[in-house]
Amino acid sequence: MSDTTTNPEVIERILRERARKLAAVPEDDAKACTRREVLRFQLGPRHYALDTDYVFATRWLHELAPVPEAPPAIIGITPQQGGVLPVAALDLLFGNAPTGLRDTHRIIVVGHDRPELALVAGKDIEIARLAPEDLLPPPGSADRASQALIAGMTEDGLTVLDGDALLRDERLFSRTASRSETTPGGPDRRM
Repeated sequence: MSDTTTNPEVIERILRERARKLAAVPEDDAKACTRREVLRFQLGPRHYALDTDYVFATRWLHELAPVPEAPPAIIGITPQQGGVLPVAALDLLFGNAPTGLRDTHRIIVVGHDRPELALVAGKDIEIARLAPEDLLPPPGSADRASQALIAGMTEDGLTVLDGDALLRDERLFSRTASRSETTPGGPDRRM
């Protein structure tokens, strides 16, 4: 009778089985790898999230200067590392009642490869992970321009923004907004 622990074929089979088990990604880890990292924030009663790939920084909103004839969702400009950034209020962009600024507001500095825009946010900002299966299609009730900015919603009402669409939205960077369509508040160009 041969000893199975010295049989080269048995040893190879055992080692391959062990290697297969070690190489297998546990189900929890596999799910974690497909989750996207987002920055969650609140503005008034609404909760938003934005993929962290678009986020450069968060900070307190210390200075805000109004700029006449800006697009309606731009509420002003704020200093940013030797330059200025337009500051947008998502409530105005989505056609909701203005939240109003308080000394507890923060801004989220966003952009593609450089800071391009600051979004007003409440004081509570956190990093979270969302699984693709957690996202539901945007609601049909939003107007077409606003709906294009929404990557999806979660069951608990979190609006997940499409960062690329947000940074391309003409309502934030329009140079042609007429005086009757705008309110004082921010620049009408990319910074």
